Amino acid sequence: MRKTFLILAILFCFVQSSIASQISYDKADFVPVSTVIDDAVYDIRYYSSNNFTGNRIDGYQAPIAYMTKAGLNALSKAAENLRNQGYRLLIWDTYRPQKAVDNFVVWINDPNNAGDKDFYPDLEKSDLVKGGYIATKSSHTRGSTVDLTLIKKDGTYV
Repeated sequence: MRKTFLILAILFCFVQSSIASQISYDKADFVPVSTVIDDAVYDIRYYSSNNFTGNRIDGYQAPIAYMTKAGLNALSKAAENLRNQGYRLLIWDTYRPQKAVDNFVVWINDPNNAGDKDFYPDLEKSDLVKGGYIATKSSHTRGSTVDLTLIKKDGTYV
């Protein structure tokens, strides 16, 4: 298991550095992850109210994970490596429009909306900014960042 996580960490460091110069703002360069990685499982939380704000997030038009072609190519290689080890990806978030990031900032500045404390039980809402959990700019807006975990091929958690 440690080897798998090390492989993931190294791969994503490589992905971030190798595609930074290839980031595209052309909508045609963004594709659904499912068109390339057909065995991934998706739980796009920001399309629903099942997230730290307790509300659906602006900018999520459907529960679909999008990435740039370059980012998805790198993720596909990782998915193949993991598949050979008996795992697959559970994806929570990929491309995040700036509108969604702005929605987080509005929420964090609303003292009357605690959101869903189940997602941050040991932190104060203000700690989410201090701790770097929420920022005004997100690497997700580039389309090359992904929030995920590993699950076994049968769908059970590792």
